[in-house]
This record gives sequence, C-alpha cells and structure tokens, in this order.
Amino acid sequence: MPETQKDLVLPFADASAIVRSHQKDSYYESYLARMLSECAAALRGTRFAIANNNSFEMLSKLVYLALTTVMAKRTLGEEYVDLVYVSSDGKRLAPTSQKAWFAMSYAIIPFMISKLLSKIKATKEQMEYDYDDDDDDDTNNDSQENTSWSQRAVTKLVPWYQWLRKLNTLMEINLAIFYLFGSYYNLSKRITGLRYAFGHAIPENQPSNNKMITGYKVLGSLMLVKTALSYASSITCYLNEKLVNSAANSQDVGKLAGTVEDSGLIHDVASALHGPNTTIDLSNEKKLPYLKGRSRSCMLCLLNMVNPTSLPCGHCCCWNCIIDWCKDHNECPLCRAKIDNQFIPLR
Repeated sequence: MPETQKDLVLPFADASAIVRSHQKDSYYESYLARMLSECAAALRGTRFAIANNNSFEMLSKLVYLALTTVMAKRTLGEEYVDLVYVSSDGKRLAPTSQKAWFAMSYAIIPFMISKLLSKIKATKEQMEYDYDDDDDDDTNNDSQENTSWSQRAVTKLVPWYQWLRKLNTLMEINLAIFYLFGSYYNLSKRITGLRYAFGHAIPENQPSNNKMITGYKVLGSLMLVKTALSYASSITCYLNEKLVNSAANSQDVGKLAGTVEDSGLIHDVASALHGPNTTIDLSNEKKLPYLKGRSRSCMLCLLNMVNPTSLPCGHCCCWNCIIDWCKDHNECPLCRAKIDNQFIPLR
C-alpha cells in the first residue's frame, strides 16, 4: 500500500511553504549576483559586467548552495519556513552527495545549456549569412577546414536548435506538476530525488490552508492547458504544411489547377501576383471573385480597387490611395481608427 502522510517520519512540506522558501532564496541569490556584478564592473568595467551577467548568476547560485546545502546547512529560505531535505520516501535525511549533485545540476547545467543555445543560434545565423553571400567556393572551403572540432560539433547541432529550445517547456511542465501535487519545485530536484519536509511535527488539529492549495492546483492546471494548446498549434501547423506539400505534388491537384487556370478565375492574392502583370485590378471580375458588388470599390477613389490592401481595422482600399492618405492623416478614412504606416501591408 502507498505511504500516507501520517506514516512518514518527516511530513512532506506543502506547496505554499516551498514557494515561500524559494522566493527568499531567490532574493539572496539575486543580491549575491548583483554584488559580484558590481565588483566586476569596478575592476574590469561595465561592459565586461554586462557581458558576463549570466556567469555571475550561475556563480551566485553555486556559491550560495555550496555554503549552505552542500555544507549540510539550511538556506535562509529553508530556515524561514523550517524545511529540510529528505529522500523521496521521506523516511531519512538526504545525503550530502545527493545535495551536491543537486547544487551542480541547479546552477551549472542550465548555464551550460544557455551557452550552447546561444552558440548554436550564432552559428545558425552565420550559416544563413554565408548561404546568401556570393563569396567564392575556395574561400568557403578554407574557412571550413580552419574550424575547430567544437565549432564543427556546434554546426551539427544547428538542425536541432528548435528542439533544444523546447527544454524550457520541460521546466514549465515540471512547475505545473509541482503546483498540482506539491513536490519537486525544480526539475533538478525531481532528477536527483530531493524533497522538502517540515522540520517540526504538525499537529493533527492544525487547520490547513485549503484555499491556497486549491489556487495552486488551478494554476497548475492552467499551465498544463497552455502548454498543450501551444503544442497543438505547432502540430496543426506541421500537419497543414505536410498536407499542402503533398497536395501540391499530387496529379489530381495539378489537374484542378489547370482547370482553374483555364477558367481564368484567380481566388487568392499569391496566384494573382504570378505572371507578367503583377497588378491586381479588381475591374477584372475574374480576379478575387469572392468580392462582390461595392466591396470591390475603394473607399477613397470610389473606383474598383487596384492592388487592394487591408488596414488594421479591416477596411480595404487601393494601396496607392491609402499611402497618399497616410501622408497627411493617421486614421482610417471610414471609421477613423488610428493607423500607422508601418502596419499597412506592402504591395
């Protein structure tokens, strides 16, 4: 049978106590990082301090945990709410080696992942720049031969850049699970199996803050829904792209496209821009036929629209007409909604 809270030697801490402890520890970690940054700015200059801000944050976390958790002492946040580290079953105190692994994974691993992602992003941008550049092939070959093994390894990770960025999603999911069940606030603690327990006995007649616990569960549920919706949107876009590519390569769609071209009807702006004449003149009823009657007229020149464009408010007019209008006005000529030139779609 599973262990109940009463069967444990040390009762597990609830989510509210863990959050209060983490907030206090985060304050002192940020304070230590700010002190390190100020010392570096005084010795090496402000530019050096700003460039190495992430390093100071990592070092502050490592020093803070090394002086407290690794040395078998409690942090200021843990003392504030009387928390101690215990094993995953709550029957014994966590050993020093386990807490040392947690300190390293909490401070160093996220810093290394952040550095790796920044290098992969810089390499990805450089590869895109080299692809667009018109340099000679000999120059490119020489640069590839002169790269170090670490640069070549980073280059191989470029296709995985978008997936590596999803590591932040794991932290969000872990935090949502914590709000639901009240265990393992950090992903590092979940990996190392460290849990918080109260360092004092809890009377059975002590009232519990059910409202706060319910609020945390609602927050965790909303975070999981948000993550699921974001992935559902990504999956939907991926499937739509695959379906469009598959349809474009099929013979049936090719025949259908030929039928549409034979009829002369153009239903989308992208197709209307193909061909020798890139002007979209709605006086031709075969272009964008779903626009009927007065909806094909420009609200400024009152003629059939030429190169129609949509304003942020949804009203349409000729592209040249609205550009001339915006030289002296910053509002829609029909509904007077404020507009900005930079939000007008390009022709």
